[in-house]
Amino acid sequence: MSSPSYEDRRRHPRIACAMRIRVQDDDTVYDLTTRDVSLGGVFLFSRASVALNAAMKLQLEAGERTLEAGGTVVHRLPGVGFGVRFDWMAEDGEERLAGFLADVTGEAA
Repeated sequence: MSSPSYEDRRRHPRIACAMRIRVQDDDTVYDLTTRDVSLGGVFLFSRASVALNAAMKLQLEAGERTLEAGGTVVHRLPGVGFGVRFDWMAEDGEERLAGFLADVTGEAA
């Protein structure tokens, strides 16, 4: 029996969408664009070299609102970008992100 693929093991489905995100890693600030987003994390296009397990603060522009979150780099594709798992979101951020993703996909939240 084969093991499930990485996609099959994800807790939250990824939605392909371009969102602007400001990322702060130690003293460096990046303004990046997403490749895909889920309630569990995000993949960001970036040529910057980031370390696995690096902690980051994120500001996501979801519709007309900015969401604050913190995350950890869990995946890297050198020269393409990196994946960040959300560790926390401020206030009702997860609910607002779910609403934004529902709007993107045309599905009910």
